[in-house]
Amino acid sequence: MSDDLRARLERLGDRARVDPGAFERLDRARRRRDRNRRITAGTVALLLTIGGSVAIFGALRGGERTVGDGGVEGGFFALWPEQTAEGLADAQERLESGDPGLAWRTDPLEVARRFATDVLLWPAVDVRAEDPSEANWAFASLHVPAGSACDAIVGDAECPSTPTTVAMRRSGDLWNVVDVHGEDLVLPLSVGEVVASGTTISVPTSLPDGEEVSMGVAFLSACDTSGIDRTVEAAGGELTFLVPKVPVGCTGYVYAMRPATGAGAVAIGSFVFTDAEAVPAIGYLIEEVSAVPVRFSNDAPDEVAELTCDSTGTISPERAVVVAQADGVHIAMTNIADVPISFSGESWGDGAAPGERVEVVWPVPPGAATVSCSVEDPSFGGVASSATVTVVDPEGLYVPADLECASGEAYGMAPSYAEGATGFAGEPAQVVGDHVTGLEFDDVVDPGGYPESAEPVVRIVRDGAVVGKVTLFDDGRGGWLLSSLEGCSGTSFGWSDEPSGVTGATGPAESPFLSMCAPEGAARADLRVDGRELGFDPRCLWAPAGEELTIVFRNLDEGVRRNISIYAMAPCLEEAILAGAPPSCPPETLELPFFVGEIVTGVTEISYQVGDFEPGVYYFQDDVHPSANAVLIVE
Repeated sequence: MSDDLRARLERLGDRARVDPGAFERLDRARRRRDRNRRITAGTVALLLTIGGSVAIFGALRGGERTVGDGGVEGGFFALWPEQTAEGLADAQERLESGDPGLAWRTDPLEVARRFATDVLLWPAVDVRAEDPSEANWAFASLHVPAGSACDAIVGDAECPSTPTTVAMRRSGDLWNVVDVHGEDLVLPLSVGEVVASGTTISVPTSLPDGEEVSMGVAFLSACDTSGIDRTVEAAGGELTFLVPKVPVGCTGYVYAMRPATGAGAVAIGSFVFTDAEAVPAIGYLIEEVSAVPVRFSNDAPDEVAELTCDSTGTISPERAVVVAQADGVHIAMTNIADVPISFSGESWGDGAAPGERVEVVWPVPPGAATVSCSVEDPSFGGVASSATVTVVDPEGLYVPADLECASGEAYGMAPSYAEGATGFAGEPAQVVGDHVTGLEFDDVVDPGGYPESAEPVVRIVRDGAVVGKVTLFDDGRGGWLLSSLEGCSGTSFGWSDEPSGVTGATGPAESPFLSMCAPEGAARADLRVDGRELGFDPRCLWAPAGEELTIVFRNLDEGVRRNISIYAMAPCLEEAILAGAPPSCPPETLELPFFVGEIVTGVTEISYQVGDFEPGVYYFQDDVHPSANAVLIVE
C-alpha cells in the first residue's frame, strides 16, 4: 500500500470510529424480521456456470486494475459502491475536491435507493429508514411500490413482493452498503469476519423443500482464483453451502440469491456487485438476495484465539477460529487500553491490566462462543463489546455432557469447603462412581467435556440420555473435590464422602441387609408398619417393582409426632440401620427424598400412597426421630 493511500485511509479512520455495539445492532437488525412469508414470483430457471461467472466478474472488475490488500489492511469491508480501501480513498478525495456527481454518497437513504435501482435492477423503490440508526451506521428497508412493472429487463417477471434490508456504514463522508438480506435469506455471517475454506454455511429459511437458490462467493481483492456459485435446494428449513478452497487473505463476499427470470428466460452468471460505470444486463431481476463481505482464509485454525480490547471497549477481531485442545479452548486477551479491562465467555470471567496479555482455557464446546470485554472508566462510564470465537474440534476431543432431561427440569448443588479440604484420589469417573449416591445398576458413568480439563466433567448416562453431570476440581494435592452436581428431575443424585457404590436400582442380592431381612412370603404392594417406642416394626419391607405401593402406618406412641419418609440408600444410612441409631451423614444425603409422609400424632393410623419404585434398596426413617429407621427392598 502506498504512503499516499495510507495517509488518506488514516484521515478517513480519524473521522469514522466504529461504535463498539454496531455489529451487535447489525446482527439484531438482520434477524428481526419473521421469515415466514414466501415470495410469489415467476418460474426460477437457473443455469449457473462457472465460466459465465468468471467472464462477467472479470469484465466488471476490470482486468487491468489491481487492488492489492487494501481491503484487508485498511479494515474496509463493503459491498457497494466501493469494495476496496483504495476505491474508498479515491472517492473521498473526489468528493472533497467538489465533484458534484458524488453528493448523493453523503445521504444513506439515497445510497440505499440507488442500490435498489442500480444493483438489484428494480424499476422503482420506496425507502424507509429503520432503527437503529446513528452517526456511523444506518439501516433501510427497500420495497418495490405496488403497481410497478418489472418486465423491462426480464419478460413477464413479477416484482419482488417482500422487502430487502440494507445496512450501511459511513467512512469519512461516504456511505457504503456493507450488508444486504431478504426475509428468507439471512446469512449467519458478520461483516469482515474470517471464513475458512471448507466451512459449511447453513442458512435458516422458510422456503419450501426443493426451492432452488443460487449460493456462491466472489472476490473484491486480487486473488488467484475466480468466484464460484452453486444451485442449492432448500431442505428441512435450511440451505447449506460449502465454502470452496481459496487463497489465503482473499477478501470478497458470500451471497445467496433468488433471481426472477420470467417465462422462457435463462439466468447466466453469478451475482456481482461492481463499481464499474455501467451495469450490463445480466439476464435476471433479483427477487431476494443476502450478501456479506468477509475475508476468506485457508489457514488452519489457531491454537490460541488472539483478541484485543481497547479503551473504547472494542474487541478485535470480530471473529476468530480456534481449534480445541485436550484441556479446552485457549483464548488470549491483550489489554491495549490504559485502564484495566475484564473479559468473559459464557460464565467465566477474567481481567487484564493495561498492556497485559492474559491467556485462559475455557471448557466451551465446539461451535460459536461469545467473548466479551468491558472497560470501566470513570471519565465516560463502562463500555463493552463482544466477538464470536468459532471452536472447531477436528479430533473429536469434546464429549457432550449437557443434561438431556425428558421433563426439562433439573436440580443442582455446589458445596463449599474449608481451606485445605482433602479430596479423593483416582480417575474422575471412578471418584464419581464411588461417591455419587442414587446411581442405578445400569447407569454409565464416563468422562465428558475435554479429556484433560482442569475441572473434569463426568456425566451419568441412563437409558442413553445424560441425566447427571458432575464437575470436580483439584484439591492441590492430587485429589478431587466436588465442584457441582446436576441431575434431571426424577433422579436422586447426592454426594457422600464415604464410598457409596450403586444405591439406586440394584438387585437385593447386593444388599448387606439380607441376613436381617429374610422375606416372609411374596413381596407385597400393600405394606404395614407399626411405630412404637420410637422404633419401626418391621424394620424390613419387601415390595414388587413397578407397582403403586401403599404403606399403612400406625403411630402407637401416644402424643408423639412421627412420619415415614423414603430416601436413596447410602453407606452412612446402612450403618445407621444396622446400628439402630440416627444417621451420621452429610446434610445433602437426605436432601432429595423419594417420598415424604405427613407427620401424624399418635395414637393414630394413616395410609401413605408412596408410588412405584424401581428394583433396589431404599432407606426410610421417621424424620422427627431419625433413630427410627429401616430398609425397603424392591424386587
